[in-house]
Formats: sequence, structure tokens, C-alpha cells
Amino acid sequence: MSKENQIVPVILTDNVNSQPSPSIQKPKLACQLKIGNADLRVYNGASQYILTTILKELVHVN
Repeated sequence: MSKENQIVPVILTDNVNSQPSPSIQKPKLACQLKIGNADLRVYNGASQYILTTILKELVHVN
């Protein structure tokens, strides 16, 4: 009365079109800082926490 386990092959398919969405746009550049060889570009929508950390580090560089 023991059942034998069976392996069944499964194929996953994507029903969504694989074409890129035309409505995706690149974020706009909000600010660009050049200090020596460093080039910092900040885009609209950037996290304020990340931006604050980067700016604090730049203060310590000079």
C-alpha cells in the first residue's frame, strides 16, 4: 500500500508580452557635482537618506 513518488516535468511560461514597456522613462537629472575626478549625479526620486550620506562624506573629503 505504499505510493511511489513520481517526478512530473513542468514548464513555466510567461503570458505577459516580453516587449519593453514604452511608458518607462529615465529619471531626470536634478543635480551634478564635479569635485576633482569625482562626478556625482543626483536624479529626481533619489532617496534622501542616501543623498544625505553621500553629501556628508563629501564634506569630509575636502
